[in-house]
Amino acid sequence: MSERFRWRTNPAVIAQYYTGEDIPKDLDVHLKPNEACVVIENGSIVGVATSTRLTVNPKLGTLSRLLSRKEAFRSFLFVHTGPHQLLVRLEGAWADGSSGKGIAGLKMNFDEEQLGRLLLFPSKGITTITAGDIVKQIELEIKQQFASAHMSAYHPSSATGDRDVATLLEGGIRNIANPAITDLGGVLERIWLSWATSDNDRVMAMRAELEVLAEEGRLIAEKDRIEMQRMIDAEINQLEVKHQLFVAGKEYEAKAEAAGDIARIRVKAEKEKEQWNVMMARARLEEDFKSAETQFQRKTEIEDLEHSMDIDELKRLKKQKELEWIREQEKIANQHKNDLLKDTFDSMGD
Repeated sequence: MSERFRWRTNPAVIAQYYTGEDIPKDLDVHLKPNEACVVIENGSIVGVATSTRLTVNPKLGTLSRLLSRKEAFRSFLFVHTGPHQLLVRLEGAWADGSSGKGIAGLKMNFDEEQLGRLLLFPSKGITTITAGDIVKQIELEIKQQFASAHMSAYHPSSATGDRDVATLLEGGIRNIANPAITDLGGVLERIWLSWATSDNDRVMAMRAELEVLAEEGRLIAEKDRIEMQRMIDAEINQLEVKHQLFVAGKEYEAKAEAAGDIARIRVKAEKEKEQWNVMMARARLEEDFKSAETQFQRKTEIEDLEHSMDIDELKRLKKQKELEWIREQEKIANQHKNDLLKDTFDSMGD
């Protein structure tokens, strides 16, 4: 029976790179509608597989057959095409000289025709590509340009209280982020800004925890992964709705209704905080248990090896003693023989 192949076990993971040697044989490969696989053969991209098609050289066959064939040096880049929410930290000085901190949410997808651009990360040794890795690639440029060209032109009260200024700031982020996203094969869809420190810290902490689990290679159970994705999406959605309400200039009644929705999301998020912590702890404990089990197995193997080495050493010492005893007996025999010859010669002389 073929094994079901799961390449994504953490909501923070965007793409995963494998060489042919990293993938077990006889895998049952199924791509979801928002997943794709870039096939690289001898250093060149030969095609892209999706849930509905395999755009490669027809002679290569299905993706499952590609994964199992070993004739050429072949590697694979599995990609979750989106949508993704990239959270970029914003820092800089406002026009009045005060320091400001916020986050920009960049909602984007990856273009299936441009997925090869993500091979930039494996070329740097990054085989598990997370949302954090994408952000690191673009954050510094966005942060610096936005601070110098936009934050420095406005007061902090305008950013949070003037709809026109908020719209201009959103446009500024779009102009800076769009080429950076395109360079990585992405398509920027929507942008939102948040200057609410406590809410920003919460969602960034949740995302950071998932990033740490991904970096440590810890597996998250499928059920927990889906639930954690839902919870972090709800947090991000809350910040996005706040921004959209502000810049859209809705009527008071609509704003009040939306504010009620946001409040309900906030209450639910607080209740789910403990659930989030439990799932995070479970993911760590399960991996620690596997690690401890592996360490115990290795310890047992080492002890068995040492025991085997002890037996071999005893055998060697026994053999050495036997050889020493034989040599000693030979030495005694030779000495006795020499004594007899000496006595014989002495008798002949007499």
